[in-house]
Amino acid sequence: SLLVISTMIAHTRDFMLPRYEEVCKKVLEFTTHPKALMRLEVIRLLPRLARRAPRVFARRYLEQSLDFLLESASTQTPPRVRIDLRPSAFSSIGLLVLAMSDMETGEVLGGDSLPTVKILDDPEHPGENHIVELSETGVIYSKLDKIFQLVSNGLKDRAQPARKNTPDMHIAAFHCAADLVEALNDAALPYIPALIDDMFRAGLSNDLIQCLHAIAKCIPEQQSVIEDRLLQEVSMCLAGIKSARQACEATAPPLVLPHTRTARAMTLNEDELESSTALRRDAVPRDGPSDQPKLKINYSNTPQTVNDLVLSLQTLGSFGDPVGRVTTSEGVVPLLPFVQKVASQYLSHPSSEVRRAAALTCCT
Repeated sequence: SLLVISTMIAHTRDFMLPRYEEVCKKVLEFTTHPKALMRLEVIRLLPRLARRAPRVFARRYLEQSLDFLLESASTQTPPRVRIDLRPSAFSSIGLLVLAMSDMETGEVLGGDSLPTVKILDDPEHPGENHIVELSETGVIYSKLDKIFQLVSNGLKDRAQPARKNTPDMHIAAFHCAADLVEALNDAALPYIPALIDDMFRAGLSNDLIQCLHAIAKCIPEQQSVIEDRLLQEVSMCLAGIKSARQACEATAPPLVLPHTRTARAMTLNEDELESSTALRRDAVPRDGPSDQPKLKINYSNTPQTVNDLVLSLQTLGSFGDPVGRVTTSEGVVPLLPFVQKVASQYLSHPSSEVRRAAALTCCT
């Protein structure tokens, strides 16, 4: 029945509106159902109900729905239960706040610090009388601290999903964060620095890059901060140096890691192997340590390393202004020297995936 309601809301236009409030009340009755599968469908359905009639939902059902989603996202499901509600709850929190965006003004209903109207059922005469209350602030605004703290905790959760077909919670938290920033815009500004820090702690991933691009698009003043952090991550992965500017200024030959004949034998002939060995030998300082940073080109062919290198190369090709410059905390950094000294080194990596990514990045 819940699935049917969801489908009818999506495809019948105004057909459900005369019974909208009745449907909302009945759906919310299942928030306390003992079966996790039922609560899961309620979690998925609430943002769709909110999107159908945002103003009505904001005044009558937003607070109860948001409390239920926050509780579901923060409560660990017992191991004996095969369904983990938390990833879906994170997704629905972001989608619910997005659904509260007013189409006319662009403001989030319940998302500001101004008093807002709430309509409640009279407990003595349910379904007959209503109580109108004036809350001090919007429902969403009053819960922003709790929402972003919950997202922060979700981003730090790197545990593998314990249940089959259950998505990672930190991935759901990524997309929840992007949806919140898209909906709230300036209201999210106080939380963004800590949010970006938490997102980067999870390491480079496609989800991270997608969500960071979404945040930069919604709040352009954060674009330079985001690109600076991304370039640091990329430089650390590809060059072993956190500063892209230092990587560009490095004068010593790159140090190829790891020093394994078998890893490169897939792509290099004997003469190339001898040349590569000499290069690595010459890269080791003979006169003691130097202040000049050493580039460390990672030739490891393990699946995780290959995935990280491909993602870093793709990321390198995804940002910068039209002439290939990035504004960072160190000033404007041109990317072409970094591509020449670092990215081009991966054109001879033993993995064909890395070589392909390096070629496309150099072309870009």
